[in-house]
Amino acid sequence: INNHKKFAEEKGIPVIDVFSASLKKNGEVDETYISDDFIHPSVRGINLISKTISDYIFSNKIFPE
Repeated sequence: INNHKKFAEEKGIPVIDVFSASLKKNGEVDETYISDDFIHPSVRGINLISKTISDYIFSNKIFPE
């Protein structure tokens, strides 16, 4: 993930970092964001992804008013 973020920053590609938002304070992944198949996000994970993306769009004024 860090390599992808670094590459994007070097190329000027915006990054919405949901992974960091899904970590516990101790740096471990909060597994409540992951579904039982360990691949897809849980409902809580979908909410986190949606909120993180919408916050980014709003704070960076991606869409004109």
